[in-house]
Amino acid sequence: MQPKALRTYLPSDRALWLYSHLLYLLRSRPELAATLCRSVCLSEIDQFLNIIILALHPSVSEGYLAFTFVRLVIQSQVLSTPELTSLFRLPTPFSRLLIVYTRREATLSYLKTALAGSLTRLADHPSLNIEINPMKVYAQLLDTIMATNGSVPPELPQEVTMEEATMNEDVHAIIVPRLAMLTAIASNILESVIDSLESVPYDIRWICGQIKSGLQRQFPAACEEDIHSVVGQFFLQRLIIPAVNTPQEFCLIARIPSPNSWRTFTLVATMLEGLITTSSSASADKLYMKPLIDPFVEANRSRINTFLRKLCQVNDPDKDYLADLPETDRTITLTVNELYYIHSLLNKYIDNFVRLVHLSIALGLFEDLPDLDDNTPAQVPLADNAAVQLRVASRWDVTRTLVSD
Repeated sequence: MQPKALRTYLPSDRALWLYSHLLYLLRSRPELAATLCRSVCLSEIDQFLNIIILALHPSVSEGYLAFTFVRLVIQSQVLSTPELTSLFRLPTPFSRLLIVYTRREATLSYLKTALAGSLTRLADHPSLNIEINPMKVYAQLLDTIMATNGSVPPELPQEVTMEEATMNEDVHAIIVPRLAMLTAIASNILESVIDSLESVPYDIRWICGQIKSGLQRQFPAACEEDIHSVVGQFFLQRLIIPAVNTPQEFCLIARIPSPNSWRTFTLVATMLEGLITTSSSASADKLYMKPLIDPFVEANRSRINTFLRKLCQVNDPDKDYLADLPETDRTITLTVNELYYIHSLLNKYIDNFVRLVHLSIALGLFEDLPDLDDNTPAQVPLADNAAVQLRVASRWDVTRTLVSD
């Protein structure tokens, strides 16, 4: 029995009964969830996706319905894309959906398998300095001379331009072996990614295949390499590169990176990004990166294109996925605030929703829900945000259990 004060925040039995059917519709009719995904604004999308993806479809074994939801969102985004290279140019619900997928447990496990070893070895050498920015190398050179001799020769001024630092012979001698070392590190990490092809989670590969096939239909004149570059903007730029750039956020390394390690991760991530970017390899203020990125890209362009082609070669879900979940798998746990949040989205975007659901069904869902008009149930205080177990089923077969604090 819930305390009386807490129960005042809980939906009524009738409301929970209808919430269960609402979740059943969102789960069993993915076109409805896809419509909401395309309707909500960016400030609303993350919480919505966490509920839809992580609660209603928590794993790849959830089956065909989860894949259908993702396919519909991808198709809609591709159809609205004016040019090939603009698919990921702006933040959209589509791009947020893909980010949610990259944070699933199976994907994080894959990143550990593919990258943790290489990144840990780098983090375990905190004093390794392979900076290649001539201005920074020049400043470090002066610091070393000062620490050794107590003064800096007058022919080495404190303030120099980028061009002057680049032309300095000592700076050049320091940078050249560092370029080779960075290339070796980036090549090792890229090799680990390429070798991990068979370990990439099925749903990630399937999404890559859906992006490729959608772009091929939308842009039939585009060459395969250009399409693979866009696929790489998902797989590399939104999965691999963030993990290389900030490995501690993905639990890939056990220690906080030193400043030197941070810089190495950033440089390697920039090199990997060069493999799939369609712009110049280095911006005007980072021209010092060209001697690093250009040879690396030239040496690996064909390899990454082959990898991305193989990555996209994945079959659609087996017909077994067409079956709905077993009865025992339909119980989900959401908080009161999450239920109210979904309710508020349905109220806000009801016009889009009823285009796909028969009007009587849509109205029947809400007939007994509180504050159906322009208001929705207010979010409850954190201390009273109870968890609710709902058996996601049709409105004719719903059970409900409350979870104690």
